This record gives sequence, C-alpha cells and structure tokens, in this order.
Amino acid sequence: MPSHIMLLNFAHFVHSVAWNCTGTKLASGSVDQTARVWHIEPHDNGKAKDIELKGHTDSVDQLCWDPKHADLIATASGDKTVRLWDARKDGELYMWGKNSSGQLGLGKKAAKAVHKPTKVECLSGLTIKLAALGSEHTVVVTGIKETGSLFVFGDKVVANLSDDRDSV
Repeated sequence: MPSHIMLLNFAHFVHSVAWNCTGTKLASGSVDQTARVWHIEPHDNGKAKDIELKGHTDSVDQLCWDPKHADLIATASGDKTVRLWDARKDGELYMWGKNSSGQLGLGKKAAKAVHKPTKVECLSGLTIKLAALGSEHTVVVTGIKETGSLFVFGDKVVANLSDDRDSV
C-alpha cells in the first residue's frame, strides 16, 4: 500500500475523519451535510472508490465506525440526529435496542431486545431519508422528494401510510 493517498471531492470543510476496524475504509463528515466513505484498494496502487451518505439536514460533525462490523458507521449531525449506515450501500437502516412493541421494524418474530445492529429488511431497496425514534415507535420516511413513503413501526403495529408494499 502506498505511504499516502490523495482523496479529492471535498467541496466544503471536513469536521471528522476515521478508519474502519479493518483499515480498508476511510470516512469523513462535512459541512455539506454528507459523509463520504472511501474504500481503499491496497492491491490497486491505493486507488479509492467513494460513496456519499446523504440524509442529514445540517453538518456532519462526528462519525464513528463500529469496532466489530467493518461496514457499519454512525454519523452525528448538527440536525440533532445520529444515523447508522451500511457503508456498502447508501440509505439502508439498521436498528437495535428495546423492541417490546415492535418499534424497531424487524418483524413479528424479532426478539424483545436486540443487542446488535440489525438491518430492517422490509425497507430493503428503499432510500432512507429520515428515521425518527421514540421509546415505543419509529417513523421512517423513504424516497426522493414527493415520491417517498412513510412507514410507522411500534405499539405492535406496522403500517405503511403511502403505498401498497406487501413486504411490510
């Protein structure tokens, strides 16, 4: 691997950078409301491929990789939200914690307490724009502009309030 790698595409100030637990991905959080993840190709002269994680409505001030899952990263923003991302794909949602009312959206057979980040499978293929969590519910907005959907999980109910998806 080369001793240094030049990463471009910074249009705004960067607040935070961090390597994942395997040293193969570098992430940055920026004033432009995005996080970027570079996958460093060690056998390809240090070339880097990047993805952009969009969804915050204010600057991404902090980020932190999961210490055991090389593709999971959390970002904290001035919009007062924390988002957990799968760095392999933009916009997937992972949940963990109390699930006594089904508020994590993980399905009817999910445990009452989930101790590790688990992908919300019923939202696969959709771009997550916003997730708001309460003690007994979760509200998720998906899509782009006017074509999105609203999903609600919790109180032992799962509802999609805007389209006909059978997978929910």
